[in-house]
Amino acid sequence: MVENGSKASRVRELAASIASRSRIKNPNSDTVRINGERLARVLATEIEKAFGSNPKIAILDFGAAAGRVSIPLANLLPRSRVTATDVDAEAVEFLQLTAPENLKSELNGFLPPLKLAAGTFDCVFAISVWSHFADTLSMKWLEEMKRITRPGALLLISTQGNTCLQHLQKTKPAWAKVTGEQYLKDRYLYRDYPGAAAEDANWPGITKESSWGITVMHPDYIKEKWGALFETLEVRERGTVGKQDLVIMRRPV
Repeated sequence: MVENGSKASRVRELAASIASRSRIKNPNSDTVRINGERLARVLATEIEKAFGSNPKIAILDFGAAAGRVSIPLANLLPRSRVTATDVDAEAVEFLQLTAPENLKSELNGFLPPLKLAAGTFDCVFAISVWSHFADTLSMKWLEEMKRITRPGALLLISTQGNTCLQHLQKTKPAWAKVTGEQYLKDRYLYRDYPGAAAEDANWPGITKESSWGITVMHPDYIKEKWGALFETLEVRERGTVGKQDLVIMRRPV
């Protein structure tokens, strides 16, 4: 535990290190902070639709990074208990030092399971996580989400769909030749990130048995495959703040 006198210094050190590795996680970025606050409001709206105003529930932010969404969400829902997990040890430590009282953070491995009891959570959300999993790992983590949620739990997961694919076709060489017809036919498209490798400090948590890249999913794939585990209420195109879709599901009672 960091002593109070050196806490601010450690927070600055962690923020600088995280920022050097990741534009998306950068705790010093006003853009990241503002987008996180906007995302938190989107999620809070869905949570309050399901559980009522300012509910007292248990929420998991899976793949929380440095808390860009979990911190403002915990502030918006002060009666709820929020747990944030991530594979990045520095991001988890940053959260431990900066989070509000109703938010705790834990380190998780890249592969399931989580060190959390079955039936713990009323709600799980994950932003820009399933948009990077290969197919097999994607389903394994969904099965883990089912294990740790209670019957009737709400799941809010961002994915990349047609809007993201159109952007990738224009900006990423590996996606330039992917056609709309291929997207409709395959429904699940994945490309490894170049350079994403195990034991690389820039890619914390990745193991030799795992993969991290860019994933694009058709809503019909989600409804079919994910629907085997959860009730898919909606795949909302561009339902997040940016280009990603928002998948809204409930765990069967």
